[in-house]
Amino acid sequence: MTLADIRKAYAERSKSTSDVSRQLGFAGLGLVWIMRTGDGGLDAIPGVLLLPAALLILGLGLDLAQAVLSTAIWGAYQGYITRKGVPEELDFRAPRWFNWPAVICFWGKLVAISWAYVLMTRFLWKAV
Repeated sequence: MTLADIRKAYAERSKSTSDVSRQLGFAGLGLVWIMRTGDGGLDAIPGVLLLPAALLILGLGLDLAQAVLSTAIWGAYQGYITRKGVPEELDFRAPRWFNWPAVICFWGKLVAISWAYVLMTRFLWKAV
């Protein structure tokens, strides 16, 4: 196994994890929607589900932020390198910090969505 193999495996699994967490975020919001009472606004959502709903929205927001920040950072760097006249075939290293904003968003969304599901599971367990 090479370092390139490890990077490829990480990229594949983090993409899959992001896809699943996004689906769970939307499904969780659907569950909150189903559990609402009446036809009012926020007061129709059981109070105990407001925090999980907020966490799900936070997780989905972090998912978007991960994509936007990665695109902005790598796009700006590509523009910078191009303006410097670096040849296409030159092998060079990008600064390590470029990935940190996306990594923070990645783990943040997983924590937020997981926490929301723990809270929703507790709510459903008590309701049954």
